[in-house]
Amino acid sequence: MLPTKLRRPYVERLHADLEHFGRTKTCLALARRAYFPGWRSLTGMLVRNCPTCNLCQKDNQKPRQANLKPMREFRPMAVIHADLVGPLPEGKNSRNQRGFQYILSAICVFFPSVTKQLNA
Repeated sequence: MLPTKLRRPYVERLHADLEHFGRTKTCLALARRAYFPGWRSLTGMLVRNCPTCNLCQKDNQKPRQANLKPMREFRPMAVIHADLVGPLPEGKNSRNQRGFQYILSAICVFFPSVTKQLNA
């Protein structure tokens, strides 16, 4: 059983010695070496708040994309957005024709702007 004063420094040192692996591996290593009440929650909190881990996580990187620019086409059928979904489980239509596994949807960008102008 680990004394109260040594719990936090021990878990932090163990986490650093393991080269800042995640919560699961730190918990496994701690379970093999020591025990104290609330060791899982303390380990989770220390790993989650570890400054070294937080600096190196992929989630903290800024997205690599250019600034979006508004589209300037206002003619019908000039810009079309299409989306293909599939393969899906094989289905059939109302005529009992089988083999439909993909859905293709296409929409013209012009028509939503016309709808907005008519509603305004």
